[in-house]
Amino acid sequence: MLTHTLIPQCIAHKNLFGAICEVTITFVIDTSGSMYLKLGKVKDHLIEALFHRAQTVPHFTFNLVEFNSEVRRWCERSVQSSLLSLSDAVSWIRGLECHSVSDTGALLTALKCALSDPGCQVVCLITDGLLQSPAEEVRPCVALWPPIHVVYLSEERGQHSPQWLLQEMARETGGTFTVSGALEPVCSRVREVGMFIVSFPIWGERCCCYC
Repeated sequence: MLTHTLIPQCIAHKNLFGAICEVTITFVIDTSGSMYLKLGKVKDHLIEALFHRAQTVPHFTFNLVEFNSEVRRWCERSVQSSLLSLSDAVSWIRGLECHSVSDTGALLTALKCALSDPGCQVVCLITDGLLQSPAEEVRPCVALWPPIHVVYLSEERGQHSPQWLLQEMARETGGTFTVSGALEPVCSRVREVGMFIVSFPIWGERCCCYC
């Protein structure tokens, strides 16, 4: 039974995460082998988004989780943004590498890891993979979860493409589903503050809907 409604849509921003505006977010990043050609730009977009939110969203808190065949979390609990926490997060993000493969089990384990943090209010999942399990097996897992925003990296769009189960995950949790094809390079003005590099993204968007 659906407890939330969501019109499937594709919102392509210059920054992958420009449409997600919550104050507390846990980013769950797919680092399986299929992400090899995409991960570099994903890391750039994520770092830009973290700095942008730190500058514009009061009390912004965040956490990071990566998954391939294994799951690894940056911090045990969500951390409020500061120059120190952002510097450490950037170092962690820059160190991400693609390994092995992932499957539905690893993806769900990563989401459960993110949600085991009491401070986790919203999850943003970034992946180019697909849920392989039947919907009947996935729905009980997500029924009581907070919103999951899915950023799906693929050229395929539409309810009849294989991504539909990820759309269902976003729909049933009250999240959003975003499809991004070719990733745009991050465009920003950058200035140095002490030992830290602070980026100012240039935000823009174009929208399209599909049924």
